[in-house]
Parts: sequence; structure tokens; C-alpha cells
Amino acid sequence: MPYSLLSRFQGSLCSAALVRCAFDHWQSLKSEPTSGSRLDGIDPDCDFDQTLSDTVLATLIQHGQPGIHLEIDRQPALRESEVDCWTAFVAIALFFHEDNARRRQGIEKLGKTISLSPASIDAADAVGYAIACILHDDLDPSALIPQTIAYLTEIEADATVRQQLATGQTLLDRGASLEETRTVFARQKATLDPSLTGVGQAIALAFYCFLSTPEDWRLSVGRSLQLSERSPLAPFVAGTLSGAYNTLSGIPGEWRMAEINSLRQAASRLYAAWAGVCHPHEIASEWGLPAVATPRR
Repeated sequence: MPYSLLSRFQGSLCSAALVRCAFDHWQSLKSEPTSGSRLDGIDPDCDFDQTLSDTVLATLIQHGQPGIHLEIDRQPALRESEVDCWTAFVAIALFFHEDNARRRQGIEKLGKTISLSPASIDAADAVGYAIACILHDDLDPSALIPQTIAYLTEIEADATVRQQLATGQTLLDRGASLEETRTVFARQKATLDPSLTGVGQAIALAFYCFLSTPEDWRLSVGRSLQLSERSPLAPFVAGTLSGAYNTLSGIPGEWRMAEINSLRQAASRLYAAWAGVCHPHEIASEWGLPAVATPRR
């Protein structure tokens, strides 16, 4: 039986925040020799920084638009968090998962507003496309990257992002280990322009980690954390895709924290706005919403 769309909205948005906290916790563990770099959960004192994504979520819920009309240049805090920017992209992808053109338009306009590179915008749209495939319940793990590359080719997206995704697919096809994957991408990073490979490589690593173990949220996130360096982008995307696929119920209990209740509520309201509910911002919880299954194409 397919999961409800509501549960996928919740799983995706809650994962986005939890993995941000997990990355911070992982970095602190790596700096402690006695810890063994073992991650069994997240720091319960982690503080969410969601300034931009909260703004985008609120205006999607209220107006059906991502709030990109706001004068973001007057709000320097909105530029501070890479993951916050990507959480905003995820919200746009969820809301416009039925319409590639509107999703692309929303992601592109927001990306330009916060001065992201064209490659970063294309990478965000690639993730948005993958989220749409998951929400339509037609995910074929062996075909997701080829389908995403075909979509990026159709819209004439950045070639580097497509090339990095193709490398990830090659590694998946031959069942490459985590260490082999790390070596392959490290070699590419050393020989190519880092400004061109960075975001594409992070996305490719995320797809690799998710598609290696699509039904295991913990393993997908754990592997992506081991492959990540200073940027949380790879684990963020891996966790977001896995959260959309496995829903909120697929996130292990020890990874959850009280603060995700507000995100679960935001996801419920975003879903309600997408479904056309009147006054979605007034919904207090998900319990009053209909259990709508993912529509078939």
C-alpha cells in the first residue's frame, strides 16, 4: 500500500532539519579521538536555523508562492545557512511536485535572489525532480539517476552536474563500496575545478547513498555523513530523499527530537495548502487532514 502524500511531505521536511543537526554532531564526534566517530543519533540540544525556509514555507502556505518577492537583500541573516537555503528548495519542490515548470521557476527565481550559481540552481532542481518522482510513487532506484540526467539535458542544465550524476550511476551499477566511491570522487575533485565540481559532486554522492539503500534511512544518512567533508549538502540531500521515500515513520526514534513537531506541523500545513484546504495556516496538527494516497500517473 502506498504511503500518503502527507507522510512523505513530513518525512522530507523533518529529515532536512534532522540531518543538519546530525552533520553538526558528526563533525564534533570526528574531532574527539575517544568517540570513535560513531553516530547513534543527534545532539538533543541542536538549534534549528530556518530563517529563509520558514519565510518560504509561510508564503507557500499563505499565498501558494515561495515568497521570493520579499526583499531578501535587507535581511542578511537569510544568507547564512546553506542547509536553510536547500530546505527552502525542498519546500518549493514538495509544493510544486506535480509541475516541473513551476518547480523549476520557483527554484530558479529563489536561487538567483540569494545569488547562487547556475550549477547550484540546476543541482537543486535535480533534487526537486527526484522528490517529484518519489511523491508520484514511481521510483525505480536503477532508473532515477538516468531519468534525472535526461530531465537536466532537456532543460539544458549545467553539464558538470550531469557528469557527476553519471559518475554516481556508474558506481551504483558496479556495486562500488563506500571507500571506492570516496576515492573516485576525490580523484575527480583533485583534477577538476572545485568551483564546478563541488555542488554536483555532493548531489551525486547523495543520490549514491540514497539509492544504495533506499529503504533504510539510517544507513543512507550514515553513509553520506562518512563521505561528506566540510559541507552538509550530501547528507542533507540523501536524508531528504530518504525521508520522502520512507516517510516520517522511517526515521529511527533516537534520531528524533521535540523540535521536529513544529516542522511536522509546517509540513501538514504545506500539504493542506497544496491540497486546496481553506485557511491551511490555521491547521493545528495533521490529524484533521484526509489520508490521501500518492496519485498514479
